[in-house]
Amino acid sequence: MCAATYSLQQTGRRLWSPLTTWAARSVPALARSRVIAQAPPFVRPVPLPGGPSPATRAVRLYRDDAAGRGTQSDTKPRSGAHGDRRQEQRSKWRAWTPSSGSAGDHFGDLADRIIKAEHASVAAAMLGGARLDWNQGDRLMALLEALHLRRARAETYEALFRWAKKERMVKVRKHHYNKVISIMGKTGKPDEATWMFNDMQKAKMQANVVTYTILIDAWGKSAKPDEATRVFNDMQEAKVQANAVTFNSLIDAWGKSGKPDEATRVFNDMQKAKVQANAVTFNSLIDAWGKLGKLNEATRVFNDMQKAKVQANTTTYTSLIDAWGKSGKPDEATRVFNDMQKAKEATAGDTITYTSLIDAWGKSAKPDEATRVFNDMQKAKMQANEAKVQANAATFNSLIDAWGKSGKHDEATRMFDIMQKLGVQADTITYNIVIHSLWGLGKYDAAICMSQTVFPTDLRHNRGGGQLAYELDLHGMESGCAQCMVIIWLARLADDPQDFNPRTKLNIITGQGNHSPVRGESSVRESVVDMLHQLASPFTALGYNRGRLSAPMGELQTWLALVSGHEAGFVEGATSILKHHNFGEARAGSVDPTGDSSTREMEP
Repeated sequence: MCAATYSLQQTGRRLWSPLTTWAARSVPALARSRVIAQAPPFVRPVPLPGGPSPATRAVRLYRDDAAGRGTQSDTKPRSGAHGDRRQEQRSKWRAWTPSSGSAGDHFGDLADRIIKAEHASVAAAMLGGARLDWNQGDRLMALLEALHLRRARAETYEALFRWAKKERMVKVRKHHYNKVISIMGKTGKPDEATWMFNDMQKAKMQANVVTYTILIDAWGKSAKPDEATRVFNDMQEAKVQANAVTFNSLIDAWGKSGKPDEATRVFNDMQKAKVQANAVTFNSLIDAWGKLGKLNEATRVFNDMQKAKVQANTTTYTSLIDAWGKSGKPDEATRVFNDMQKAKEATAGDTITYTSLIDAWGKSAKPDEATRVFNDMQKAKMQANEAKVQANAATFNSLIDAWGKSGKHDEATRMFDIMQKLGVQADTITYNIVIHSLWGLGKYDAAICMSQTVFPTDLRHNRGGGQLAYELDLHGMESGCAQCMVIIWLARLADDPQDFNPRTKLNIITGQGNHSPVRGESSVRESVVDMLHQLASPFTALGYNRGRLSAPMGELQTWLALVSGHEAGFVEGATSILKHHNFGEARAGSVDPTGDSSTREMEP
C-alpha cells in the first residue's frame, strides 16, 4: 500500500471514528450495519492490527444480511483449504444474480431508499456500502432496473451514473450507456437520453445500432419525428448500418405524428438499403394511413404486404377494421374481419379487434349489430378459453354509448349491469355514459347518487370546488352527465354558500361545439341551457362567448334559496321541477352531435 493511499484511509477513519465508536457500542447490530454501510466508499473501514474494526464487522453483517447467509464469527477458523473455501464462496455469490428473489428485494430496498432521499450521495453510499461480492457492473444494472420499475426521476439516474463513473468503482461499458439511454426514453425524457448519448461519445465509446435505435425511438415516442430523423442522419454519417428495428422506429414516429407520406418515404429508403421489411413495418404504415381516413392507401399497403409474402397478424387486421369503422363503413370493417378468420394463417381476433368492430357499428347508429358482435366475442372466448378475447371497459363503453346515442337508455343501463356481473372494472368514461342514460330516463336520483360516488374528486378540485369554485367546466361530458354535474354543483353552493361579493360572476363552461361534426352545434350547451331555463335560473349566455353561461352571485343566491324552499333542499326542489315538466323524457331520444365523444377513443 502506498503512503498516499494509507494516509487517505487514515484521514477517513479519523473523520468517521466518532460514528464508528458510537455504532459499535450503542446501536443494535442490524441498525449499526446500516449506519456504517452508508459511509462513502472512499472512507470504507479497513482492518486494523488486533482484528477487524467495529465498522468492518458492521459492514460484514450488512453484507451477510443482504445475501441471506446470516452472520458468521470473525474469529471462527476456516475449514479446509483457504483457497478452496474462498472459491466456493465466490461461486455462490456469482450464482446470486439480479434476477433472483433475494437480489431483487435487496436492490428494490436500495431503490426505495434512494428515491425517498433523492440525493446522489445517498445513492453512492448505498451502492458502495452494499459490498456484494459479484460483478460491480451487474450491481449497477440491477439497481438501475429497480429504479426504473419504481419510476424514479431522470435526475436520479443521471446522478447515480455520474457517480459510478467518477468513483471508477464500476467500469462503465457500452451496454450500461444503452440501458440508461433506454430508461430515459421510456420515461419520456429524450433530452436527457441525448445528453447521455453525448456523454457516451465524450468517453470515446462508439455508439452501435442499438444505441441509435433506442435514441430514435425515444424521440419518436415523444412525438418529435424531426429529432428522430436527425439522429438517423447522424447514424448514417457515422457509417452505422441501420436494421429493420431502426427503420420501424422512424416509420412509426412519422406515422404517429400524422404524416404517413414521410413514413412512406422512410419505407422507400428502407427498401433501397435492402433491409427486409416485416409485419411491424407494414402495420405502422397501415395504421398511419388509416388514422387519416386514407382507406385506399391503407389497402394498397396491405396488398403490398401480401405480395411481399409477409404474414399478416392480428394487429394488421385490427388496424384495417379500425380504419374502416372510423370512416363510417362498418360493412367493410366486417368484411375485413371475416377475411381475417378465413386467412390461411388463421389469425384470431383479440379484445381490440372485437372492440374496434363493435365501435364501428355503434358509431353508425346500429347498436343491434354491435351487440351481435359482442355475443360473437363471448362465444369466441368460451371456445378459445383465452384471456385475449376478454371484454374490457372499452368494449362496454362502445356498447353502452351505442345504445345511449340511439335513445334506448334501458338497453344502455342493461349493458352496464352485464358489465358489473362479468366483473369488468368500469372507468370514468363508463360512468359518464351511464349517468347520461340515467338522466335521459328521468332517473335523477340514481344519476346524482352515481355522480357523487364516482366523481367526488373531480367535482371538488376540477369541476368547481376549491380555488375553481367560480366556474364549472363541462368539456368532455355527455349532455345528461353535464346536467347532473350542474345540479350537484349548484346544490353545493346552496348548502355551503361561499363568502363571495354579490357582484361576483359564477360561470358554467359548456363549450361552443368547435369540435362537433357540425361546427357550432353542441348538445351539451343546448341541454344545459334548456334545463336552466326550466328552472328559471339567472344564468345567461355571454354575447362574445356562447359557450359560457354566467350569473351574478347575488341573484344566484336568491334563486338557490327559492328553489331549495320547494322541498328539503336544492336537489329535491330542482328534480321536482324537472319531473313536473318531464324534462328528462323529453330529451331521452336526443342524439348527441358533439365531438366530445372523440375523447373516449379506444386505446389499443
